[in-house]
Amino acid sequence: MRISRALRASVILAICCFCYGLASAQLDSTKLRYELKDKKLGEDVRRNLIDFRDPPNIKTEYRYDAETGNYLEVVTVGGKPIG
Repeated sequence: MRISRALRASVILAICCFCYGLASAQLDSTKLRYELKDKKLGEDVRRNLIDFRDPPNIKTEYRYDAETGNYLEVVTVGGKPIG
């Protein structure tokens, strides 16, 4: 039985892609000694030698949007909104 050249090439390509995916998928073996955590809304940030506080020119405000019923996080740097 003759298999067309294009079909053989696509089967070989599929097998190579599958094997490459298996070979390149590695578990992350590096772990931080001191885990970094994101700030949560309203959470008091303790002084930490690794996690620095925001500098004084960065301000975060939370505003209520009555039209959507959601709170908006507005971050400003030097008085100018970002994001």
